[in-house]
Amino acid sequence: MQIKKFTALVLVLVLLSLLGLLAGCRSNVETTVSPTASAAALASPQVVVGTPTLFSGASPTLVPTSTLTRRTVTPTASSVRTASPSAGRANFTPTALPTPAVTEIKFPPMTTRYVAGCSETEEIPPNGVRVYRLWLRRGQWISVLLAYEDLEEEDALQAKITSPAGKQFVLGPSLEWSGRLPQTGLYSISVFSRAQTVKHYALAVDAPVEIPPASLERGFVSRGRIVGACGEGEYLLSLNSPLPKLDIKVQKIEGKGRLVLAVVGLDDNIPYLRAMMGMSEFELSGLPPQKYLIEVVPWASVTNAQISPEETWSFELVAHR
Repeated sequence: MQIKKFTALVLVLVLLSLLGLLAGCRSNVETTVSPTASAAALASPQVVVGTPTLFSGASPTLVPTSTLTRRTVTPTASSVRTASPSAGRANFTPTALPTPAVTEIKFPPMTTRYVAGCSETEEIPPNGVRVYRLWLRRGQWISVLLAYEDLEEEDALQAKITSPAGKQFVLGPSLEWSGRLPQTGLYSISVFSRAQTVKHYALAVDAPVEIPPASLERGFVSRGRIVGACGEGEYLLSLNSPLPKLDIKVQKIEGKGRLVLAVVGLDDNIPYLRAMMGMSEFELSGLPPQKYLIEVVPWASVTNAQISPEETWSFELVAHR
């Protein structure tokens, strides 16, 4: 009877020991996973390289740093779009630049001036080009003058002269150029528009007759013609040494009204005698060496009288020292 009681007591003690061991294991597990450690881990999430995933309802799974790798994307033939040079331009047609209008300049017989736009001004479209061509000689002296409306619109029109070899002479700020030509051949005068509206202009080309200084000793005689309101008879005298005296006279042969003279020193631009003085004969003394332009002008032109484009004058000029 006592042995049974002792055996039962031993069994009770063994059972209590087992219960104590189970309680200790549970306590160890709860201290290993603490709320503080879990919060620290959630506070520093790792960024995953790659395409982001949209989550609906569920929380994203954080991947440890050691498992992250950079993903290199290699394009495939189906994912690459190659742009064709003609893509989107199937209906594109290049706009051809307009061909500049070309006018052949021909001086009427025995005349020295050509004016485009005298009785009716020339017209040039916005950003347009007009071209004039004429045959000139090597060493010939010419003058080109461009005039247009609204001169306050600076640089609206410009012009240049091109030689047969391609050498260019650009008209300066005064829209005028004069000088001797480098070669014989076909020259072109181009008028350019930088304006955004249609412009009207006039272009004057003068090719005066040269007076050899040596001819003044025995007397220089020349006959010429003037056509229209813008016409003039022009002569160029180039002096390499001072000229003590110069006598000039113009005699009208045909035409209405009288003809008058003007003399301008080209190098210093001094008008030695103005046509508006109405003189057809005069004497100049003490001329310094330079170029002189002698002009024969209808008096009706000086007084702004009405002149028909077909009206003409013929004259004879005599010059001697």
